[in-house]
Amino acid sequence: MKFIFDIHRLIIRALFGKYSIQYIEFHRRRNARPDITPCLKDHYFPRFAPFFMKPKDSKLVRSSEEIIFKDISFLKNLRASGILNHEPQCFSCYRIGEDVLKVIGYQKESHDGKLRENYYFVNDLFTMGEFGFPDVQHRDIQVVLKDLFEKYGIEDRSLVDNFYIEDPQGSLIYFVNTGFSLYIRYFNQDNSDLYNRIEKWFEPSFKTSEELKAKSKSRVDL
Repeated sequence: MKFIFDIHRLIIRALFGKYSIQYIEFHRRRNARPDITPCLKDHYFPRFAPFFMKPKDSKLVRSSEEIIFKDISFLKNLRASGILNHEPQCFSCYRIGEDVLKVIGYQKESHDGKLRENYYFVNDLFTMGEFGFPDVQHRDIQVVLKDLFEKYGIEDRSLVDNFYIEDPQGSLIYFVNTGFSLYIRYFNQDNSDLYNRIEKWFEPSFKTSEELKAKSKSRVDL
């Protein structure tokens, strides 16, 4: 049986590639673990939730600088982005109704510790970027804030946690410290069609009970 499984897996990988929904679903249907480290250990809903359900007591500041994650423009096609020119250190993929979410991640060194970079593609269009700083208790958060404020010309230095930065095009940065990890998420709102598709993920009729539970949890834990 293992021989047949390995042959089928090789065929799926040859046809669609290792970083595809087909490859991931091949393993899920067989309750098998793919040979890829997942980028997300929790649900994907809390990652997008702050851009559709504003967390309590969050603040908004505006910047004249264009918001961009690394050097990849929002809505850039996955193939054209060149992200997969370098072997990812993690990959997660989900089918959400008629949409496919891919999360491609790398681990880097930054400031005084590790940094995770996750790229989120919806239907192969770059939609969100995420910097994740783990083990936040042993980091100098002021260094991270200083770099962010200087880049986007933010003068309000009272901002410490749970705030947004918005550019003239309506793109957003959300900065949040969970107490365990710090996240800086970059999200695009320009494409109304794609934005509306993601917004539908949050409609009650669209979600399973597990997803509704994750949505409820995200209001508190983000």
